[in-house]
Amino acid sequence: MSPFAIITWITLASAAPLRFYEDDPLWIEPESQDASGVAPWEIDLFIDLAYNQFGHPGDPAPNVRAKDLNSVDEVPDSSWFKNRAGFRSLTAGEVVEGPDTTKGPAPGVWTVTSAKHDGVMPGFTIEDSSGERWFLKFDPPGHPGMATGTEVVVTKLLWALGYNVPENHIATLHREQLSIGESATFHPPGRGERPMKTSDIDELLAQAEREPDGSYRVVASKALEGKPLGGFRFYGTRPDDPNDVIPHEHRRELRGYGTFSAWLNHVDAKAINTLDTLVTENGRTFVRHHLLDFGSTLGSGGTSPRERWEGFEYEVEPKEMSKGMLAFGFDIPAWRRVPYYEAPSIGRLPRTTRGSIRSR
Repeated sequence: MSPFAIITWITLASAAPLRFYEDDPLWIEPESQDASGVAPWEIDLFIDLAYNQFGHPGDPAPNVRAKDLNSVDEVPDSSWFKNRAGFRSLTAGEVVEGPDTTKGPAPGVWTVTSAKHDGVMPGFTIEDSSGERWFLKFDPPGHPGMATGTEVVVTKLLWALGYNVPENHIATLHREQLSIGESATFHPPGRGERPMKTSDIDELLAQAEREPDGSYRVVASKALEGKPLGGFRFYGTRPDDPNDVIPHEHRRELRGYGTFSAWLNHVDAKAINTLDTLVTENGRTFVRHHLLDFGSTLGSGGTSPRERWEGFEYEVEPKEMSKGMLAFGFDIPAWRRVPYYEAPSIGRLPRTTRGSIRSR
């Protein structure tokens, strides 16, 4: 090769864009900006549902490649996600332990600080005898273990898949364990907030499944670390978070969540079942993103066994409705042809996954 050819080759090689750099691949997503100015917000459930049902939120361009990948086509660890299963082998014991750092609420008197006033199942916020804060949820009448067991099992699975989830435990509650905190308030439906009464607790417990010995099986969810900021949407970014620069619809971990939700028949994956918290670690303040509330997964609908159409169709399906009308009712949807397992403690599960199964 002539000297001129060698010089030309070196010049062209140096001008070519680098495919890899010295720090490739990045396994931790840089989130170096101070997020201490992020303020709490509230996402309206009905507006969010309507927008997702009838609108087209997010980037309208089809087939856009995920934008949070490193140079080896993987998702780095971040405040959204941590590589666990698939990145290394997890033992059954690790999955069973999941995000747990305790054995559950400390025994003794639990002080009620507030009661859940939204939704149709009762719930309490309590401080256990050690001062730790927990959120309690119950099984619906006639279905012991259905919602509580589902919540804990799916929490462990989603932790193994890499998501930030609460620490959830099955616990036993006896009515005499509960005392009302001095500043506890209650917000009855359609009325203003007022101090909590003993009768409020009894009325809420009357809506829950009760064990033969009079106790209640609950799922106890430990309060997440940091300042609650409200949920996140599955599209766009949070405007006041300087580290939230990738549109959520272009995050592979959130796209993957849709696939995992279909696998788990999780039809309640929406903004109000997420929570951002403001945390400070190693002198850095940032927003951590969590998934919550898995009582409506597998065979459970949370308040009852899931409906047969759930996981097969959206709540409003214009195409299916039109097709059914044109066929004068003779076109039978797939979910009507699927046989199911049914039992009080597991709810309703399809025996087969054939057909168009998807999450809402």
